[in-house]
Amino acid sequence: MCSHLKLPLDKTSKDNVIALLVLDVVPGILTVIGNLLFLTTLIKTTSLHKPSNVIIAGLCVSDLLVGFVVRPLYASFLYLLLKGKEHETLKFAFNKALFFCAGLSFCFATLLSLERYVAVCNPFTYRRKVTFKRQLYTTIFLGFIWLVYASLNMYPPISVSALYNIMTICCLIVCVLVVLLTYFEIYCQISNQRKQRAALGITSINKAVRQRRERSTTFMIGMVLACFLLCYTPLLVMLGYFAQKGNSCWNDDVNFQFSLWVNFLLLTNSCINPIIYCTKSSDIRRAATNLIFR
Repeated sequence: MCSHLKLPLDKTSKDNVIALLVLDVVPGILTVIGNLLFLTTLIKTTSLHKPSNVIIAGLCVSDLLVGFVVRPLYASFLYLLLKGKEHETLKFAFNKALFFCAGLSFCFATLLSLERYVAVCNPFTYRRKVTFKRQLYTTIFLGFIWLVYASLNMYPPISVSALYNIMTICCLIVCVLVVLLTYFEIYCQISNQRKQRAALGITSINKAVRQRRERSTTFMIGMVLACFLLCYTPLLVMLGYFAQKGNSCWNDDVNFQFSLWVNFLLLTNSCINPIIYCTKSSDIRRAATNLIFR
C-alpha cells in the first residue's frame, strides 16, 4: 500500500474508493457463506474425504481468512481513505494479512496442480502412495512452512530488504510456472488417453469410469487454478513493476489506484472457488444440498 498518498482524495480517487466499497459487499458475503458451507460439507461428508479435497480444503481455509480478516481490514482502510484519513496500524495489518493469505493460496494451488499431475500421469503411483492422511499432513506442513516464512514479513528490517522481496517474487513466479507446466502435461496425457481409447476401444469399463472421474476432477481443479492465475497475475506484474521502480513510485496516485483495484481483484478470487466447486462437481453439489435441506 501507498505510504505517502496525498490526502484528502481528489474526485476521481474518491469515486474509485466508493466504487470499490460498493463492489466489495457481495463478494465479501459470498466469500464467508460459500467457503463455510463448502468446508462444512467436506468435513461432514465421508465420501468426499479424498486426497485432492484435502488441498481444496486448505484453499478454502485461506479464502475464509480472506473473508473474515483481510476483507474487513480492506473495507476499513478504504473507508478511512474516503474520510481523508490514514491509519498506519490498520494499513500494516491489512498488508501483512494479505501477504499471508495470498502466499498461502499460491502454495496450495501449486500443491494441487502437482497432485493432479500425479493422479493423471502416474495413476498407479497415485493410488499406491497418495492417501488422505499423507495429503493432510503434507498440506498442514506446507501451511506451517509458509506461516514461518510469512512471519518474517512482520519485521521491517527483513520485509524491506531486497533479498526477501526478490525471494518472494521468485517463489510466486515458480509457483505459477509449476501450475502452467503441470497442467500442460496433464492436457497432453488426457489427449493421449483419448487417442488410445479411440484406437483400441474400451478394454475395461472400470478403467474408463475411473479415468472419466479423474478427468472431471482435473477439469474442475483446472478451472479453479485458471481463475486463480487470472486474479493473481496483475499482482505479480505490480510487484515486479514496483520492485524495479522502487518505493518512490508509490507517491504516484495512479499507481496507488491501480494497486487498490489489483487488491480487489485478488480478494474477489476467494468467492469464486465455492461457486466452481458446486457447479462443476455433482458429488460436492449433492452433498452441500443434503447438508442444507436435511
